[in-house]
Amino acid sequence: MFGFKGNNSEKKLISLNESRSSKVTSISKYKLAINIALLFIILISTLRYDVGTDYLGYVDMYNDYGVFNKKIFTIFNEFGFYLIVITGIWIGFSSIWLFFVFSALSWSLLLKTFKPHLSLLFLIFLILDERLFWSFSGIRQWLAIAFFVLSIVKYGNKKYKYFLLYIFMGSLFHTSILFLTPVVLLLDFIPLKFLNKKIVLLLFFTTLYIGASDELNNLIQNIFLGFAKFIPELSYYTRHIELGRIVNSTELESIPGIGFWLKRILDLILIIKIFKHKKELSKIWIYLLILGVLYFNLFYSVEILLRLSLYPLIFRSLLWARIYQLEKNNYMLVFVFIIYLTIFIAAFINGSNQCCPYNFI
Repeated sequence: MFGFKGNNSEKKLISLNESRSSKVTSISKYKLAINIALLFIILISTLRYDVGTDYLGYVDMYNDYGVFNKKIFTIFNEFGFYLIVITGIWIGFSSIWLFFVFSALSWSLLLKTFKPHLSLLFLIFLILDERLFWSFSGIRQWLAIAFFVLSIVKYGNKKYKYFLLYIFMGSLFHTSILFLTPVVLLLDFIPLKFLNKKIVLLLFFTTLYIGASDELNNLIQNIFLGFAKFIPELSYYTRHIELGRIVNSTELESIPGIGFWLKRILDLILIIKIFKHKKELSKIWIYLLILGVLYFNLFYSVEILLRLSLYPLIFRSLLWARIYQLEKNNYMLVFVFIIYLTIFIAAFINGSNQCCPYNFI
């Protein structure tokens, strides 16, 4: 009898060791996949030529930096960015340095903050949500967004000093991150039990309806111009009116395509899934995602305001990744993935600036 128990215990121990070994091997595979993906992203971001909306602007600024006067300290100058520029010039590197550093920093922060399995799913949904190639143009804000994600993770772990530190570091590259800081603090005071599914769904459809209104967008433009008269610092942004970025008249005159509405349906599915897993998800992630979706619905035609939505909406990809972990072998999630992939491929083929900056067509 003792021999049997001994053999049985030995079998259990062997089984446990095999399970641990399998788990370690699985984690190693995910880490390898993440590192390969990270290397690929950094390489194509660094070695591109005349690719991306702002590429030539950054190259010219880098090459002619010494010609301009020294930057003065104002809220609109991101000194982390200029420090990287000055460092590259001092070392004697070409403008490739700029794109390498920003890509390496931002994507490393995003993909190394979470466990490998979640990071890999996060990366997949970031690509499908058309963020990969956009990050090649919006290099300063993308790094600020990476710091924002890291700061939210620290905030969720109640490491408030690190939260403030990473917000500050993000502001050195894009000061728009500062607008989100009081929002995060405010959202944290709202208990999750107050989040009502019916109210959120009602707000979802209401904001989508209002966002399509020409009257709202014209009102935003007039309000913006009015504030610019009394707040001199805002006059910096009045140039965006001439560029059509306050109210994007092109979008207002056209009906959003099928891809736009499919993504709104996917947002709706995600919100429903979130309520199903409220207890298993981070409260601040949930609030930021819902805020980001409602904000996007309201201001999708107002380009300059829309850029703020990039901070909370990055949690769309992160929450999809987490829900995929929670709901394995779910046919609805297969449907979601197929729809995302279809939209991405269609946008890629049609040369969308968000996911296809390479003019190979």
